[in-house]
Amino acid sequence: MRFYWVVLLVVTVVLISLAEAKKQKSAAKTIPASSVPQPSSPKQQTQYDQCKIQCKTQREFIGKQELVEQLRRELELAENLLETRKANLPDEFQNSTETSTTSSPENARKISRYDHLKAAASKIVESGSELKQAVTGDNSN
Repeated sequence: MRFYWVVLLVVTVVLISLAEAKKQKSAAKTIPASSVPQPSSPKQQTQYDQCKIQCKTQREFIGKQELVEQLRRELELAENLLETRKANLPDEFQNSTETSTTSSPENARKISRYDHLKAAASKIVESGSELKQAVTGDNSN
């Protein structure tokens, strides 16, 4: 029976020493918390992220400036075109549009539409006759 107690004691000592060795091994594997890089929260940005955001806002700002400049150029062209068309309108159309502004807004809208349609019809007739002259070579009206 003594032999049984001795074997039991030896087995217990071996198991305890194995458990301690395992603890020491796992403690050696763990890295201190200060050396582990923490994932950056959304509020903390790296320099790269800040640079990326600045570049994006700068591109958007430049894009908006270019758009504004383009729209201004288009507005100038439209105003110039409007003035040249007003200058090329016959006097009767200019007078009718001037008198139409003094009347009621609905009436002015109807008159200006009528004048617009009348001017468009005359341009169609002119372009039709020019086309006919170009095709036939006939210069008579």
